[in-house]
Amino acid sequence: MALQFHAFAFEKVLVAAGGRPKSNFMKKLLALAAAILFSGAVCAQNDVTKFLGIPVDGTKSEMIQKLEEKGYRYNSQNDFLEGEFNGRDVHIYIGTNNNKVYRIF
Repeated sequence: MALQFHAFAFEKVLVAAGGRPKSNFMKKLLALAAAILFSGAVCAQNDVTKFLGIPVDGTKSEMIQKLEEKGYRYNSQNDFLEGEFNGRDVHIYIGTNNNKVYRIF
């Protein structure tokens, strides 16, 4: 019984000092954390990254075809495309995972 009295007295002191009872604070903290996580999920990126206006997805052969239409030449021996990007001669490599393009470097 004495233990319950001390907890009750501590809560009264906490409230008198301008604080809130711990249970309400924890509920609000949990609600705030849930709201932050939910807002992050709502604002998640839905669009696909593009390179030279071409979406970086699809198959490797489709990406090669689209880049060839932009003027790049495919070097099948070394498996990269050659061309000019921002005034410089470049080699473009296409990264795939299960033949789906996931990066251009």
